Amino acid sequence: MWRMTRRKLIWTALLIAATCAVLLAARVYVRPYWVAKYRGYEANLGGAMLYRAPLARVDLDRANLQDANLRGANLRQASLWYANLTGADLRDADLRGARLTFANLRLIDLTGANLLDADLDFTDLRDADLTLANLRLVDLTGWCEPLK
Repeated sequence: MWRMTRRKLIWTALLIAATCAVLLAARVYVRPYWVAKYRGYEANLGGAMLYRAPLARVDLDRANLQDANLRGANLRQASLWYANLTGADLRDADLRGARLTFANLRLIDLTGANLLDADLDFTDLRDADLTLANLRLVDLTGWCEPLK
């Protein structure tokens, strides 16, 4: 009889630990995704974990995505006007047709990203890593290297 009680105690503790892990995952992963997907305009998502997030056609205009992890994210045709992406990780991200006009992309990692037909008008790309990025048909109107 005592062993049965001990087993129940162990299973209860495991259930509580699993519930805490799910709630923590919801706080770390689900909430930032939900905000980006449905309340993205002027959202404060600095440092958010949005790894491989399906964010096609979202409105992230004027959003703060500084130091966010958007590695492998689908941002196809997303609107990121005036967005702050300083130091963000966008390696292997899909940004085909995205609008990044006046966005701050300083120190951003776009290694292997697909920027086919993206709009980068007046975008700050200083110190950005564009290694192996697909830049075909990218509009860089108004962008110039600042004087040193």
